[in-house]
Amino acid sequence: MQTKIKTRLINWSAILWSMMVLLPLSVAHADKLSETPFWTLNSGLWLSQNTYLGSDLEYKIKSYSSIVDIAVSANGVVIVERKFYPPGAFHGKALGLDIADDVGVELLQTTRWLAEGDDGRVVAEGDVPGPYQFSITPYTGDTAVLAVTNRTTKRDSYRMMISLPSPNYRYVVNMGIDDGSKDGSIGALRGLSFFNGQKITQESLTDHVNKLRQLHQIKAQVLANPDGSFELAKRQ
Repeated sequence: MQTKIKTRLINWSAILWSMMVLLPLSVAHADKLSETPFWTLNSGLWLSQNTYLGSDLEYKIKSYSSIVDIAVSANGVVIVERKFYPPGAFHGKALGLDIADDVGVELLQTTRWLAEGDDGRVVAEGDVPGPYQFSITPYTGDTAVLAVTNRTTKRDSYRMMISLPSPNYRYVVNMGIDDGSKDGSIGALRGLSFFNGQKITQESLTDHVNKLRQLHQIKAQVLANPDGSFELAKRQ
């Protein structure tokens, strides 16, 4: 039974890879970013149940949760993401944080994006420090790819396919890829994450946050800074 499941995942990842590379560019142009179909669909709050697989397609984190708040303006996007990790899933000590491995962790991260052109493409605001460039490029009115590209090798380290088949559902597949910056096979899969998202209302946000904190036994809150560093924060 386990072999059958793994085979299906491998085939699916290959299909998704082909879709990302060969997806035809067919997007509407608009004077304002907030008027493009892809960003109109994305705007709002999304509750997501997630899983993370290693390169062998075995579970690294079987289940964790996130809430994503996407605010779109005329020329930019602000994405605020909360991820809720169960005990043992977030290894804070590896990041220099004084967090026991057996507690649940809530990770908060804010990213800011600026429009580039009139087709809905956005790039990370400012010159983000480090060896990577960040961009989100719509390929259709409901599908885009977020790419994290190595500045030196010009190869992607991550490709995240974002698809919204309807206004209430948002599915994301994120592939970690060997970009040639270290010894390894260029293009080899490093990891794979799946995000099963559903739209929620602003009025229900606090209730969802409290339920996820209880579900994942959250005892610590971590802030991801723009420079790539992490720090402990007071619980909100």
